[in-house]
Amino acid sequence: MIVKVLLVVVFVAVAVGVGIYCRRSTSTVDGFILAVARSVLG
Repeated sequence: MIVKVLLVVVFVAVAVGVGIYCRRSTSTVDGFILAVARSVLG
């Protein structure tokens, strides 16, 4: 259970970090999701 919580926390932290990093090029939730998808998929 603790491992699952840690994985979720790490995933959220990475997603937020990517969102902040890509924020200069997007300002919508859709753009944020696409930016995260692009960064994860390469």
